[in-house]
Amino acid sequence: MEFSALLTGSFSSSYSSEFFYDEENEVYLKNHNGEKHIDGKDGRQLSFTNVLLLGAKTSLYADTNLVELDWHSGKGIYLTMGTAEKITWKKKSEGSPIELFRADGSVLEMNKGKSYIGVGVADVIMSRNKVD
Repeated sequence: MEFSALLTGSFSSSYSSEFFYDEENEVYLKNHNGEKHIDGKDGRQLSFTNVLLLGAKTSLYADTNLVELDWHSGKGIYLTMGTAEKITWKKKSEGSPIELFRADGSVLEMNKGKSYIGVGVADVIMSRNKVD
């Protein structure tokens, strides 16, 4: 599926990210809260070959505004080379790596390059980002 921009889910109204595909350089450029997200060292806009948006179940810790993420499994979206694809993910244990799978259940093999991983509220990520 061709894709040019994607808005990630967030935990609050004060944090949102957009990724715009730059066809010439084959990377996604990141915006933060509507502005270019600039690297503090080199002054360039952050860019990524791969973007993973992982949705996780969440709950609030008792009597706080702190959010607890369920790191067992969830749905997500994988962006690369101007395309978007629905994925699933899981972790076998707290210390294990995140495993990524395509919609057909096969292992997702990501393209080489710099990657961004964003984690948010599952329902928000999947409902704000329509991917066929």
